[in-house]
Amino acid sequence: AFATFMELTTTDHFKPEWHAWTAFGAAKAEALAIDSLRATRPIEFAVGPPEEASAMFDVLTYEKGGSVLRMLEQYLGPEAFRKGIAAYLQEHQYSNTETTDLWDAIETSSGEPVRSIMDSWIFQGGYPIVSVEAGDDGRSIKLHQRRFSYDLGETTGGERGDGDSGERWSVPVNLRASIGGQVVRERALLNDSSTTVTFAGEVEWVIVNDGAWGFYRVGYSDELLDRLVANAGGPRERGIGALERMALVGDTWARVVAGDSDLGSWVSLVSHLGEEDDPDVWSALLGPLDLLDKVTDEADRPALQTYVRELAGPLLERLGWDPDAGEDQRQGTLRSRLIAALGILAADEEVRAMAARRFAAYQDDGSAIHPDLVTAVVHVVASAGGAEAYETMKRRLRGATTPQEEVRYLYALAQSDDAELLRQTLDTSLTDEVRSQDAPMLVGRVLANRAGATMAWQWIEDHWDEALDRFPANIFIRMVDGVTSLVDPAEAERARAWLGTHRIPQAGPRLAQLLEQMDINMAFRRRVAPCLAAALAGKQR
Repeated sequence: AFATFMELTTTDHFKPEWHAWTAFGAAKAEALAIDSLRATRPIEFAVGPPEEASAMFDVLTYEKGGSVLRMLEQYLGPEAFRKGIAAYLQEHQYSNTETTDLWDAIETSSGEPVRSIMDSWIFQGGYPIVSVEAGDDGRSIKLHQRRFSYDLGETTGGERGDGDSGERWSVPVNLRASIGGQVVRERALLNDSSTTVTFAGEVEWVIVNDGAWGFYRVGYSDELLDRLVANAGGPRERGIGALERMALVGDTWARVVAGDSDLGSWVSLVSHLGEEDDPDVWSALLGPLDLLDKVTDEADRPALQTYVRELAGPLLERLGWDPDAGEDQRQGTLRSRLIAALGILAADEEVRAMAARRFAAYQDDGSAIHPDLVTAVVHVVASAGGAEAYETMKRRLRGATTPQEEVRYLYALAQSDDAELLRQTLDTSLTDEVRSQDAPMLVGRVLANRAGATMAWQWIEDHWDEALDRFPANIFIRMVDGVTSLVDPAEAERARAWLGTHRIPQAGPRLAQLLEQMDINMAFRRRVAPCLAAALAGKQR
């Protein structure tokens, strides 16, 4: 965790234009998603057998751990945090330490209750959602915490539990608000279930989790969310940063998946983002759209495709396919993500045609596609290009001269929308054409492909023993990563039963997490499918 924190801190200091912490927001979002599950675990826990040690190499140790350290640093202030680290190193040089020694050193340097704060984050799994409401006096903000989870009572035969589990965190909250047109900042330590923060004047709008450094979600009341978006002139003009926009989108979406909010609320928020031009915010937007693609009924697929085209099309048209001289390098990442979304998710014929033309030219001229766009173009072509494109991808895979090129064409084999071609990809994973350490990820990607999910699961059952013999034990679990795409109840139950009788080596808590996420996606599908088209059209809020 500390290595992750320092890697990002030093990189951000060295090259701030790389926006390392903003890019890390996607990894943090993945940690938040896993930590929302019942099958999560604390960052620090006692290790027994060796396989339990292997299970620690996950997003909870690295991404959640690094995020929690960043949250503490930003709450205390970088200087107080740094002094505490220096004191810790000085006092314990050439000796052994325990985790609490670090917190005690930072507590001494900062004068804040660091040990009690961090114990609540290190030794218990999960995290809170901080609900935010305006006080009656107009000058205060009421904060309330409860554990955030995707409550699965409705999928397990019980009643949906909307109550408070009673778990508490010592939540370092940084707030930024507009008071009389001036931006002010406040801090609060939310130890109990609720607290109130009072400002010097009437609150026009407020951002809880200033900077989006906190490892928790925020649930604004409709009034405060509308006021934030309207009075801030849209989430950029008044300095709402990219990481904060990512958090706003991600927190709103998480509440939709949990059933605490309807899909229309997320669509409404996205519509207010305007011409969003940060690639990492787009990453936060595209993840939900990918899930919608998996749960959408065929009859509603055109509505989803139209929505993605209307959302991403105008921005790609403005950016164009070729970079301008001196363009910010992150624009290339944005362009790539837009092309992939439009070509694959939206099935946009113009984007697909352009990708095909450029890829054809690329066969003879390696400079025909800008390096930022090669993977996106390849995957768009593989998705819709049929057998001819598939054979081209296999040929390029065999002739790959760099690891990056090899991975690009290998994963392109899992991108096709043709189930028979995807079956060939699965068969190829058991041959010498694919490195055994790459094969589980390739199978997992086919399973995650809507076009091949059902067929892929049958293939896994039929070839389980062969895969066990060939695939490395420590990453075998990656073969079933895509099981979360099985949103049909009968298919999901079949997969659950099979996995219940077939042991996966070194799976740790990952299998339980995947099966829980599969249940979440099924529950989400039941709630959203009947109203999806109306919500995307802006008719549900």
